[in-house]
Amino acid sequence: MKYDLAYFESHNQPFQIRIGNCTFSENGIDIDLNDNGFRIRGVLTYTKSELYREIVIDNIMGPFKYIKHLECNHGLVSMSRYISGTLAIGAKDVLFKQGKGYMEKDWGKSFPKDYSWIQCNHFNNPDISLFCSVAHIPFGLFSFKGYLCTLIDKKEYRFATYIKGKAKTRIHSGNILKVRLTNKNFTLFIHARTEQSAQLIAPNRKGMKSNIKEGISGIVKIRLYSEGKLLLKDHGTNAGIEIVV
Repeated sequence: MKYDLAYFESHNQPFQIRIGNCTFSENGIDIDLNDNGFRIRGVLTYTKSELYREIVIDNIMGPFKYIKHLECNHGLVSMSRYISGTLAIGAKDVLFKQGKGYMEKDWGKSFPKDYSWIQCNHFNNPDISLFCSVAHIPFGLFSFKGYLCTLIDKKEYRFATYIKGKAKTRIHSGNILKVRLTNKNFTLFIHARTEQSAQLIAPNRKGMKSNIKEGISGIVKIRLYSEGKLLLKDHGTNAGIEIVV
């Protein structure tokens, strides 16, 4: 569905976005969509995970948060929340019970011209959550490859441009992404594969003019090492993946 800009409003405190009759907030969503007679209606609420203490990541961009006029800014609102509620999708009622949710936000003038983004909450180990993004970052007359990644398994392992380390990426056949991230103490390998994708409209400097493909049924494999010792190995499904080249 498409909405006129007049139907959009947002608030930072508390975090909330309203589009038409739909409300999205830090604590849940209230959906009421009707597209040519096909209706989706319901309320989902988010609560903190009982599996581990919620790690609040209010500044995933580190010192880059304070640089003005960046093309795109990124923020993590929540890495892992339990979801409960019911959505009536057409004639079918879908029950959400103890699912895991994730929330992030972007703001600025344009999405990067090329980037990779991975997010997964559904690993064999239910304590694990992953977010990773590697992107082309214009910076004045120059540009560089910036990256942000946080892996949570009861505690946080962070990899970022502003933390001493490196990022290497390889893309195969347009739907397979391999990432190698290092920092002072850890090395993280990510193998992500998109299964299906849908076309989304994304912003650039000329407006909502870019088309990107995003899938939410991807598969992710991760391995975490420290000083050559394998600390963590797992397999995730239902991953959100974008590969824009």
